[in-house]
Amino acid sequence: MWRVSNVRRAAVPRMIPRHLSSVGTPASTQNAPDSSDVVVIGGGVVGTSIAYHLAKYGAKNVVLLEKTELTAGSTWHAAGLVTYFNPGINLKKFHNYSLNLYKTLEAETGQNVGLHTPGSIRICTTSARMDEAKFQQSRQNWHEAFQALISPDEIAAKHPLLNMDGILGGIYSKGDGYIDPYSVTMALAQGAKLHGAHICQHLPALDLSEQSDGSWHVSTAKGTIHANTIVNCTGFWGRELLQGWLNVDLPLVTIEHQYVITNSIAQVAARGNDQLPVIRDLEASYYLRQERTGMLVGPYEAGTDMKVRTDWQSNGVPSEFGKELFAPDVDRLLPHLEAAMHRMPVLEEAGIQNVTCGPICYAPDALPLVGYLPHRRLRNVFIATGMSYGIAHGGGCGDYVAKWILHGEPPYDLTEIDPARSLSCHVLYVGYVHGRGWLRYGAWATPAFTAAKARESYGDNNLISHPILDKQAGRPTSRVSRLYETLAQHGAQFGLHSGWEVPHWFATSDAEIGHEPSYFRSNSFGPTKRECDAVMERVGLTDLSSFATFQVHGPSARAFLELMCANSVPKVGASIRICHLCTPLGKVLGELTVTALTDESFYVVTGAGTELHDLRWLDTHADAFRDVEIVNTSDTTGVLGLAGPRAAAVLAAATPPEHLTFPYMKLQHTTIQGIDVRVLGLSFTGEAGYELHVPLQHIRVVYDAVWHAGQAHGIQNVGSFAVHSMRLEKGFRVWGSDMNKDTTPLEAGLHRFLKLDKATPFVGQRALQQESQRGSLKTLVHLHVHTDIPAPGHEPLDAWGNEAVWYNGSVVGYTTSGGYGHTVHKSIALAYVPPKLAVEGHQVDVELVGHKYKATVHLEPFMETQLMRKLKQAET
Repeated sequence: MWRVSNVRRAAVPRMIPRHLSSVGTPASTQNAPDSSDVVVIGGGVVGTSIAYHLAKYGAKNVVLLEKTELTAGSTWHAAGLVTYFNPGINLKKFHNYSLNLYKTLEAETGQNVGLHTPGSIRICTTSARMDEAKFQQSRQNWHEAFQALISPDEIAAKHPLLNMDGILGGIYSKGDGYIDPYSVTMALAQGAKLHGAHICQHLPALDLSEQSDGSWHVSTAKGTIHANTIVNCTGFWGRELLQGWLNVDLPLVTIEHQYVITNSIAQVAARGNDQLPVIRDLEASYYLRQERTGMLVGPYEAGTDMKVRTDWQSNGVPSEFGKELFAPDVDRLLPHLEAAMHRMPVLEEAGIQNVTCGPICYAPDALPLVGYLPHRRLRNVFIATGMSYGIAHGGGCGDYVAKWILHGEPPYDLTEIDPARSLSCHVLYVGYVHGRGWLRYGAWATPAFTAAKARESYGDNNLISHPILDKQAGRPTSRVSRLYETLAQHGAQFGLHSGWEVPHWFATSDAEIGHEPSYFRSNSFGPTKRECDAVMERVGLTDLSSFATFQVHGPSARAFLELMCANSVPKVGASIRICHLCTPLGKVLGELTVTALTDESFYVVTGAGTELHDLRWLDTHADAFRDVEIVNTSDTTGVLGLAGPRAAAVLAAATPPEHLTFPYMKLQHTTIQGIDVRVLGLSFTGEAGYELHVPLQHIRVVYDAVWHAGQAHGIQNVGSFAVHSMRLEKGFRVWGSDMNKDTTPLEAGLHRFLKLDKATPFVGQRALQQESQRGSLKTLVHLHVHTDIPAPGHEPLDAWGNEAVWYNGSVVGYTTSGGYGHTVHKSIALAYVPPKLAVEGHQVDVELVGHKYKATVHLEPFMETQLMRKLKQAET
């Protein structure tokens, strides 16, 4: 029997485990040149992949520096799983590229990579897991990799050694499998050398020194290398290296990951070359794959059981650590091993060959950090670290990084892994902290927060991936609005956005407290309707303090913003402008509202999740304007949103009598209770409304005054879910979903915000002029999704975004966002379709949780803004 005592006595290897395919020949060490286009630091699978792709794509004298041997760190002991599957829409591209590359790498380099592709099955043992599988399938169908829902009988046929009790179905990914991490790294290194890169082992980077032109000097024991760009791929060393070199603190932590390898199993050996597919038992939280003629079991322990190396976080990685392992802790594995034995009974008779416990690097949200550091004073420093799935990510990451560095913009949207990201409920960096000591991306992203969030993310690795997961670890951070306690007393149900606690809705009963994860309408539906009604009928008040705000000033500030913005930059006293940042290829990089304060000073507002993303782009281009300064005021500015037919009356009651009017899309200065307030005449609800921008320390005073003034008008607190519903009805786009680096503003229907013939050129202008002449490849349309009568087994539901759009039996597009319009009483979505299908009244299907619902195409929003309704009423 596979007894607990056997597991506890298992030998722990202190060398490269012989648990995968053939072992390659180590890449020889080379001498480094004096200068290089790019120096890559770190010789794991990610570093060698980046060096390989840079050299292949034409970078000159690419240098890879590895302080010990290639694969040291996390790569050498990895379980080697590779898969086309990923629940994230964009990371599927990473996985797809990686597997396709690994399949051809041996032919190119002559180095065997030890790739096995028996496929994989994610087994579902609950009805909730089946809903998840159907949800994932609806999002997969517009991607190229094969993935299918299969029945229990099909699972049994593919893996006859499984105990099928309780299995309801699964997701089968053809071509998935596993690879020898050591061999694939050696093949990438060999390929890099073939294309002219220099692979330097036992040659650590000792220090970095930035030059006045933004290039770098890299100090080594054998001299200094002059490099145009630095790429840090040093895994769990990455945090302390950047601390020491650049005074940058990254939110990274090391986690212990364990797996067990069995001795040979007769039933497995008897199959010969007919390998078993990889199994992922989601409820029991482990993966199971064939290892020669035995099996490998890799659990993800619960967050309460797994181990975070907080000692490394506090004291640094031991200097001698390279190809070492940790002592295993079998007690943490036992529940998962018992589950694996139940699912595959032949494991009960298997002996243990070894237990491996090694370090992997985690960010708080378990997603890697890949991109340029978001800091104007540290130009041309790229990082690619925090790879919790480094082998699966490695090939795709190398391609992505190389193209970004060489072409000046990412090849496709992967904002979720950008070091400048600040995503909802998956947050990392916010704000710059200058001064002595380390630079931290937001004082709120403390080591304690990072460790708590990473522990939660690792423990929830196989948690059902609902569209919204309101995870609580590490919250609240120090970055909370001064209204946090007040709004909590009003029943606010918060979500985490860029470190801020943002009210999603306000509960008035126990049933509305706490988010209930679901693919269908949840307990937030009722309060969201109530808040939409308040805005449409009376007046609503929203805490928007998570907005990012910048001050751009200097003699060349206007010229700078004209270069950045596809719209014309406003003059003093003119209307506030909605402006879009574009890449040189004409993709949408961001959306800003720009207000002229003086001829040389502008107030810029963007979303919470794009604070450092947009600031990095602005900073990068501001280098060419020596007299332009950009000041990030996000942490010192509070914002309140006031919207609805009674908003003007409420604001008039709260402000001095000399300020009787607050025009639409104009800036007005006023005071409330003696506090200076910038009133911007706009609202993302599309209703008559205002944004009140105040010093953050005084926002409670302003809120109380507005709340008091609104009592006579039926004022109500309103959360972000209600704002989302109303913006969908008006057809307002959101950056990151409806428009991003995979779309152009013309495709997104932003024509009225573009000045393609503007006299002062802007970034991306030429590409957009060419697209305007030849036509766009896709068009964003409005869909009325007919979910009025849910399919059998379905509760009432709406689109979330990224679901497949079907026409005549083929996938023709995808949704970008969706929800219920509580004013128009329709389930609605925005979606990209081919221009020939962008026809009013056209019928398509939208796949939601395994069922295709009819949808009607509309070219205009379902509801006009309050201003347009007012103008039309005046005309009649």
